[in-house]
Amino acid sequence: MNESEIFNKRVENIQKILEENYRNLDKIKEILDTLGKELKRDVYKNIEGIIGTFDGVHMTDSNGNKYDVPANYAAKSRLVYGDTIKMIEDNGATVFKQIQKVERKKTEGVLSKKEGKWVVLTDTGSYRVSDVAIDFNQGQMNDEVIVFIPAANLNAPYATLDRLAKPRLTEHKDSSAPVKQPKQTYSSKTQISTPTPVANAPKPNPKPTVATPKPIISNSKSNTGKLDLTANSGDAVTEISLNGGNNSQPQNPSLDDDDLR
Repeated sequence: MNESEIFNKRVENIQKILEENYRNLDKIKEILDTLGKELKRDVYKNIEGIIGTFDGVHMTDSNGNKYDVPANYAAKSRLVYGDTIKMIEDNGATVFKQIQKVERKKTEGVLSKKEGKWVVLTDTGSYRVSDVAIDFNQGQMNDEVIVFIPAANLNAPYATLDRLAKPRLTEHKDSSAPVKQPKQTYSSKTQISTPTPVANAPKPNPKPTVATPKPIISNSKSNTGKLDLTANSGDAVTEISLNGGNNSQPQNPSLDDDDLR
């Protein structure tokens, strides 16, 4: 066994020890909670108040008076049909405290609905269960559940939800938790990706080149004896006429003797 295997084995042993300690701590916490509840129960017995039995919804006292028991408290405390509870005043508020439990029978069943109310179907019969407890545990039709019923009264109309047989998983996002980045893997060979060819883009039209036309000069004499110089520049035609018929200087007009006077 090499050093790496020895190290991994030691880490595995430490993890097992920690897990065992966690289980022991949970058991200790459970025992302390039970002892605390029993101690409080004994204290509540000596406090003045009205005592009655739980019928699944109300507390009924010895005179037949009924008092509404908060559904949240009944579900959280897992009150079972027939439990003895006491109604007391605590700092100006009316509260209920469990002071004696009936013997319980744990059984499995399937959730269903009857007249819009949750019921559980078991081998011993059909029982009403707390809507608050089912909704809090996100129970759904045909879910398997674990319930308590009074062991001495299997014909009781109510059962108490303990838990879902298969708890429904819910996601809880913790914004403060660090986000794990995906692990990057690298290849020993460097891979060069071939660039994706770009589609042929239309080439820009070249600027038109305008050729400057060379003037075409024709030297032809017209019938009038004039030399025609015609300059052809595109569409424009320019005619230049020079007097070529007579190169002599113009004669001055004759003067009479009278004009010299």
